[in-house]
Amino acid sequence: MEKNRQRIYLHVFLFEEEMKMTSELKLRPIVEKDIPILYEMLKEMLSTQHSSVNEKPLPSFEDSKKFVMKYLQDNENHDIDNWYILEDENGTILGSTKIYKSNYISYQILEKFQNKGLGTKSVQLLMEKHPKKRYFATINKENDPSIKLISKLGFHHKATVYEKIIE
Repeated sequence: MEKNRQRIYLHVFLFEEEMKMTSELKLRPIVEKDIPILYEMLKEMLSTQHSSVNEKPLPSFEDSKKFVMKYLQDNENHDIDNWYILEDENGTILGSTKIYKSNYISYQILEKFQNKGLGTKSVQLLMEKHPKKRYFATINKENDPSIKLISKLGFHHKATVYEKIIE
């Protein structure tokens, strides 16, 4: 009987810790000093099976830096409307999220912080900051965690995209 009580207590403790972590999150706009961590996040995402809808090779650090700098310096001519770093109350970077001018959203939680509700909270915070009548998300059909996350937020399957690569 004592063993069962310990399990129940442990479950409640973990739930409380998860709630604490997700309730003290913030989105802050990316800045130039974030370029190295954004590049590391990009590398991590592109190396994770089914995380991306495209299979583009990893760009060079310099190309990635140019992309971010264009966003920071010439946002009017960039596809991304707003781009944020997700942080906890201690300033620990947990991931990033962005909304494109076309209302597409994108999010990434660093692998070591995944499965804690942070992706859901990140997208919720983004939608609170940028209320729209319609949002879009493109997700790899084999990325079950993202499909579950986006469905939980009320998104509905709208279309299937087919691709042909000519080399």
